[in-house]
Amino acid sequence: MAGLIVAGFHRSGTSSVTQALAKCGIQAGDELMDGNEFNQHGHFEDWPVVRFHDSVLERCGLDWATPLEAPIELTDQEAGWIEAYIREREAKEDLWALKDPRICRFVEHWRSSADNVRFLIVYRNPIESVHSLNRRENINIVRSLGKDRRAQYFLDKPDLALRLWIEHNAALLKFARVHARECIVIGHHHYLAGFDVFSAISDLLGGRRISAPEAGTIDERAISKKHPHLYVNDADLIPDALDIWRSLQQIDVACAEGALGMDISSSLHHDPTGEISSAFLASYQVSELHKITELNEENAKLIKDTKSIIKKISEFPFSIYFKNKDKYAKVMQRYDLE
Repeated sequence: MAGLIVAGFHRSGTSSVTQALAKCGIQAGDELMDGNEFNQHGHFEDWPVVRFHDSVLERCGLDWATPLEAPIELTDQEAGWIEAYIREREAKEDLWALKDPRICRFVEHWRSSADNVRFLIVYRNPIESVHSLNRRENINIVRSLGKDRRAQYFLDKPDLALRLWIEHNAALLKFARVHARECIVIGHHHYLAGFDVFSAISDLLGGRRISAPEAGTIDERAISKKHPHLYVNDADLIPDALDIWRSLQQIDVACAEGALGMDISSSLHHDPTGEISSAFLASYQVSELHKITELNEENAKLIKDTKSIIKKISEFPFSIYFKNKDKYAKVMQRYDLE
């Protein structure tokens, strides 16, 4: 009996990898989170585990979008929950998988609860992960009519997604270095390029043969939004992100077998005023507002709540770009933002 925990930051490709494992017959749980437009084929997260992690974070006065100031300590009851969950999975399945981005904060706890659990660490470059997370959360602001408190974090703090990327991946990097024999690390860009991660997983699991699924598991819509640059308000975050990125590539199983690394140093830029990064966040909201065809009282309130941030993109120098895009220009004109 063995378990494989897929660990990676939000929007890092862990869903597509875990879906591929499911197609190989390695199930991720009995109560899986449904898919949506951000993960068309499903998130492959077991709801009991998600609820457990959220409850621990809530006890600590945190949530998944709150940066940690110190490692989380579990109560005896919480540690017992993990042990019971593992026993239940082992009783039903000879080989099982588990995925939840929150697990990045709990990897040591899960490891200490069973000797036969192995870890597949998936990482994605910060430019793509951060833009993807920011886009999702700012769309959620619009759809919740400004009531999604957690999503509002990402609008109020433009560097938040990058801070979380650094925290989560730093924890995974430390874990991989300490427990090198119990985990493998793979960049999602190598997975997309066709690297045979399943052979590496077979070796990790002691030679159990796992073959790549015949059908693809990549949600093209989830990876189609490409951004060549990331603008960062706090300059100190840039070297931290680069150091973690380079260090992960050094222990990447694909790089160890000859795959080329990726240099992202020219893609991270200091934005001292924060205006460029704020304008990017506003653009996601404007794109979603563009889909609204009729104004009602709730929509009018939403527009009022978000008008200050959206107004940024109608001002120089951002207007040079946004006013040349028809959908943005129409929204600005509609809401008297020109």
